[in-house]
Amino acid sequence: MNEEFPEIDQIIDRIIEAGLAKRELIEPCSDDEVAQLQQLQPSVTLPSDYIYFMKKAGKIPIRYFNVALSIRPALFAVDTAEEMIDSDNNFDLSDKLFIGLYKFDAVYYFKKGESGVYCFDEVEELKEADTFTEFLKEQTDISIRDHIGAIEFANMFKNTKP
Repeated sequence: MNEEFPEIDQIIDRIIEAGLAKRELIEPCSDDEVAQLQQLQPSVTLPSDYIYFMKKAGKIPIRYFNVALSIRPALFAVDTAEEMIDSDNNFDLSDKLFIGLYKFDAVYYFKKGESGVYCFDEVEELKEADTFTEFLKEQTDISIRDHIGAIEFANMFKNTKP
């Protein structure tokens, strides 16, 4: 990796500290896996912060993460996008490189010539963030908040007696 992204490293540390992943289970993607993803849509250049993340932690899904961002969902996200075309024939798959899923009803992607992360949810296209790092930080914040909320909710029932 030529370029370093300390903010991505900090986000990965937050994910681990929050209990969303274990350091020993995090695996990097190989250069070949990243190249395989890039080859799905050669006209769209993967942003360097995304490549950095994938080469640090892109092999194994992060538990309790809202968006599936590991290599396997990324490689199959285009299939989900193709199925979504039935609901919106105006959604064009060209010049998009799909990188993730949310419960099979939303896909995340990069567009040709842009660094932002976009989402299509069968209804509309939205720009989620200006950079992948910003997107990852936002998704981490959401996932940590949801994880803490789930723990607090479960603890409410542990402390009640029938």
